[in-house]
Amino acid sequence: MSNYDIPLTERSHPFTENIDISAPQGVHSDEEIMKHKGPPVFSQEERYKMVRAIKWVDEVVENAPYVTTLETLNTYNCDFCVHGDDITTTSDGTDTYHLVKAAERYKECKRTVGISTTDLVGRMLLVTKSHHERDETKGPNKNDLKEVGLSQDGRSPYTGTKQFVPTTKRIAQFSEGHEPKPNDKIVYVAGAFDLFHVGHLDFLEKASQYGDYLIVGIHSDPVVNRYKGSNYPIMNLHERVLSVLTNKYVSEVIIGAPYTVTMQMINDFKIDAVCHGMTPILPDVDGSDPYEIPKEIGIFHRIDSSNDLTSDMIVQRIIRNKFLFEERNKKKGSKGDVVMQIYQCEEQLFKGWNGSKSPDDSLIVISGCGTSGRIGFITVRSFNKMLQCLDPPVPQIYQYLISGGDIAFFTSQERAEDNPHLGVTDLKQVVGDKKHVLLIGITCGLSAPYVAGQIDYALDHLDVFTPVIVGFNPANLARDVSVEDWDKTFYEVVNRLEEAQKEKKGFLLNPIIGPEPITGSTRMKGGSATKLLLDTIFMAGILKVKGQTLLNKDGHLYYVGDDIVGVFSLLDASECPPTFGSDLEDVRGFLYGGFSCLGNKEGDISTKIPISVDYFVNNRLAELTKDDMIIFLCLDGKPEPPKSLFTSKAHVCTLNFTTDQQVTEMTAMTGENVINIELPQSAIQDILDGTVTKHMWRHMVEQSCKWILNAISTGAHIYKGKVFRNYMVDLRVSNMKLYHRAIAIIMKFTPTLKADAEKSLLRSIYDMDKLTPTIYNAQVGDHIIKATTESRVVPVAIILAVTNKTVQEAHQLIHQLAIIRIAVSKCCHGNEAFF
Repeated sequence: MSNYDIPLTERSHPFTENIDISAPQGVHSDEEIMKHKGPPVFSQEERYKMVRAIKWVDEVVENAPYVTTLETLNTYNCDFCVHGDDITTTSDGTDTYHLVKAAERYKECKRTVGISTTDLVGRMLLVTKSHHERDETKGPNKNDLKEVGLSQDGRSPYTGTKQFVPTTKRIAQFSEGHEPKPNDKIVYVAGAFDLFHVGHLDFLEKASQYGDYLIVGIHSDPVVNRYKGSNYPIMNLHERVLSVLTNKYVSEVIIGAPYTVTMQMINDFKIDAVCHGMTPILPDVDGSDPYEIPKEIGIFHRIDSSNDLTSDMIVQRIIRNKFLFEERNKKKGSKGDVVMQIYQCEEQLFKGWNGSKSPDDSLIVISGCGTSGRIGFITVRSFNKMLQCLDPPVPQIYQYLISGGDIAFFTSQERAEDNPHLGVTDLKQVVGDKKHVLLIGITCGLSAPYVAGQIDYALDHLDVFTPVIVGFNPANLARDVSVEDWDKTFYEVVNRLEEAQKEKKGFLLNPIIGPEPITGSTRMKGGSATKLLLDTIFMAGILKVKGQTLLNKDGHLYYVGDDIVGVFSLLDASECPPTFGSDLEDVRGFLYGGFSCLGNKEGDISTKIPISVDYFVNNRLAELTKDDMIIFLCLDGKPEPPKSLFTSKAHVCTLNFTTDQQVTEMTAMTGENVINIELPQSAIQDILDGTVTKHMWRHMVEQSCKWILNAISTGAHIYKGKVFRNYMVDLRVSNMKLYHRAIAIIMKFTPTLKADAEKSLLRSIYDMDKLTPTIYNAQVGDHIIKATTESRVVPVAIILAVTNKTVQEAHQLIHQLAIIRIAVSKCCHGNEAFF
C-alpha cells in the first residue's frame, strides 16, 4: 500500500522480481494522504492511472485504507503485504503496518536508494541545480535539503534525502532487456520526461500504437536545461531513465539521447516512426529543426494525447501550495496567521461594545486541564482586576473552568480531564443565559476530551459562542483516538473548528513552539506560550476598548533627547527608511543643541536636515495630532523637557535612563507616562575606579538605548503595516543586497519562480506592465538607481506576482486599503492580516 506520489521510481522498484506471484497495489485516496501525511502532488485519479501503467502491477486497489488490515489482504486474496524499508505512520504516530506485522503477513524490500518525493519537492522550492549530472561529483545541498526533508527529530519522516547513485544492475532491474522481433515496427520518441506524470503516460500509450517496440530517448541534463531553463530538469538523467523504464508501454530507452534525430540514428535503431506531442518543438543550438530528417522521409507523426498536463504544471502545483508542502516536509505545522487570528478573536468580543454588544450579555470563558486550567485561572484573575481600573469600569466578564474543579489547583484530577460530558456540563453552568461567549479551550497537545466536549458544544451553538482552541500541535496531529462514552475524537472536533474558521466563526491558534526539551512536560514552554498568547489577546482587546493605539496609519514618531540618548535617537530614525521603506518624516529624531552637540565632521548641515530640538518645538510641534507620539529621552532627569510638549495634541512618553543611586521622580513635571530605565553603577563600581565606572555606565546607556529605540520603531512600523508575517515587505530597494532580498520576499509570498519574481519587481520599479528589451538588458545597478526614488516597490511587486492586476491597479489597491500589510495579505490569501 502507498500513496504513490512523485516520483514513481521511488516506489516502483520491482518488488516481485524474485517472487512469482500476483501483485495487487493499494493506492490511498487524496483524503487519506492529506489527513496523515500532507498534500499529494498528483490527484488520486492521476495516481490510480499511473500505477496501473507500471509494468510489475497486476491490479490496483483504489482508496486503500492508510492502515493495512488483515481484512484488506483477505479481500484481495493476498498472502502478505509488501512495503519499502522506510517508516510510515498515521497522523498520531501509529505504524501503518502494525496489524499485518503482528500477523506475520508483512514483507519488506529495499527502496531505490536516493530517490524521494521529499528530495524532489526540495529541489523545486529551493531552485537548485546541484542534482544535474553535468558534474557527477556534486549532489544536492544537504544543509538546505535537510530543512526541507527532515522532521523535528532530525530524521526523514518518510525517505530522507540521499544522493541517488545509478548502477548497471539498478538499470537492468528496471529494463525488460529483450530485443525487438524481426518484423516488429519500431517507434521512437524523445524528450525530458521530467517528473514522470500522467501526461507522459497518455502520450507513450498513444505512441506505442504506432508500432510494436517503443524506444524512448531521454535528453541529458544540460540539454534539458538549455531548452527549459531555470533549474530544470528537476530529476537528473538517471532518475528520469528509471521513471520511464517502469512504464509498461516502453521497451527500451536511450540514455542521453541526442537532441536532433539523425539518419544514422534512424538506421542504427531501425526506426519506422518518430513521434512528438503537441508541445512546441524548439530548434537545436545551430537553429535547425531537430526533426527535419524524419519529416523529410515521411516517418514523423504529431500525437495529441488529449492530456495537457506538463512538468511545468506539476511544479506550479507545488509552488502554489508552497507553505503546505513546507509543512508536509518539515512537519512543523506553523501558523503564519496566528497573530491575525488573535486579532480576530479579540475583535469578536470587544468590537461591538459601543454598539450592539453589552458587557452584561458577554462572557469570556477560559477552560483547560491541569497546568492549562491553572494558567487560565491566573489570566482571568489578572484581567478582571484590570477591567475594574478602566474609566469607566467594565464588569468582570472573565470566567475560568478547570477540569475537576478548584481542587485541581493543588492536586491533579486526571480522570475529569477525560470526560467531555463533564466539560459541557461545567460550561453550561458558567455561561447561563449570556448572549455572546468567547470560549477559549487550552490543550497544548490538542488532546484533552474535557476541552473537546466544550468546543464541540460551542460549534453546535455558534449563535452564542465563538470557540477558540489554543494548542501547540499541527491540526493533523490532534489526537484521533476514541473517547469513552463519546462519538467523536479530538481530531474530528479540530476539523469542525477549521471549517468554522473559514467563516471567522471559530479559531485554532496553534503556533508550533517545538518539543519540550526539559522533562518533556508542557508546563514549561507550552505553559509559557499559553500565557503569552492569552495576554496578547486580552491586552489588545482592552486597548481597543480604551481607544488607544501606539501609532495608527497616519501617525508619526518623534524622539526628543539630549546627549548620547539623543544621538542614538537620530541613528534609530535614520535606519527606518531603508529598512521599512518608510517616509523620512515617519520617524524623526531631534537633539538638544543640534549639530553643535552632535560633533559631526561637516558641522552644521541644517539646510539639508534640521535636527535641533528648537527647530522641532518652533516649527513642527503645532502640527502634531493625537495620532502622533513624542518619546522624550533624558539622563538622570536632565534636561527638563520643554513644557510645550505637554500642551500639544500628541501622546508624550518619557524614558529616563538613571543610576541606582538616583531614581529621579519626574511625574509631577512630565505627567504619568514616565519609564525609568535603571542601570545600576553598583554592579561595576567595586571593581573599577570612579572615572572608568562613569564611562562604563554611559556605554550601558548606549546599548540599552539602542535596544529600546529599535524595539519602539520596529513596533511603530508594524502598526503602520510595513511588516507582513515578520518580513519587511516595504523595504527600500537601494542597494544590491536589498534588491536580491526583495526578490526573495516576493518568492516567499507568491507562487512564482525567481525569474518571474524579478520580472514583477522590475515592472514595479519602472511602473510598466510590459518591460522593454532595454530594461531586461540593463545592469542591476541601473535598476537600483531607479528603485531608490520609488515608493512601495516591493508591495506592488508582490501584488503583481500573485494577481493579474496592472501596475496602476496595484498602486490603487494599496492606496484604497491604506495599510500595505492588508493589501498584500488580501492578494496572497484573500483575507486581511491585521498584525
